Amino acid sequence: MCVGNHVSAVDLLSGTIQGSGIGPLLFISYINELAIILAAYNVNVKLFADDVKLYAEISTNADVADLSRALSCIAEWADMWQLLISVTKCCAIQLNPKYVYSPVKQLAFNGTHLPTHQSVRDLGIMVNESLTPSSHIAKIAATAHQRVNLIFRTFVSRDVNAATCLHYLRSAFT
Repeated sequence: MCVGNHVSAVDLLSGTIQGSGIGPLLFISYINELAIILAAYNVNVKLFADDVKLYAEISTNADVADLSRALSCIAEWADMWQLLISVTKCCAIQLNPKYVYSPVKQLAFNGTHLPTHQSVRDLGIMVNESLTPSSHIAKIAATAHQRVNLIFRTFVSRDVNAATCLHYLRSAFT
């Protein structure tokens, strides 16, 4: 790798250089195998880039056991391919909070119990246990409110004409 006049050379034992053209292709070939393997565990699998989501309808202890075995299978697969999984980014969410049976508290990955959340951020969208958009809308509204307050603190003038002039001035230079 060359940056300016500096050259670095490191022997790679596995993997590819980040930003390489072949890296994503190799990762897709790895991750697609995982979906095929997990089909045997009665779980549904969704893959997006380096995210893996497992979900299953759980009505018996056997369903919990299948999901736990699927998590163990992911750990073994990642270990075999020397891929690190950030367990701290993993969690469980129960999508039917009215259902009395709560198996998600029993789930663990590599010996670490998965925390249970009432809402999680998934591909930029807040998903809550009742699948309503309320938590996502609340997050967007709070962010917009913070940005408006930042703008109000930055500018002393509340004159609409001055703000309009600044907008046109900015767009002329971009």
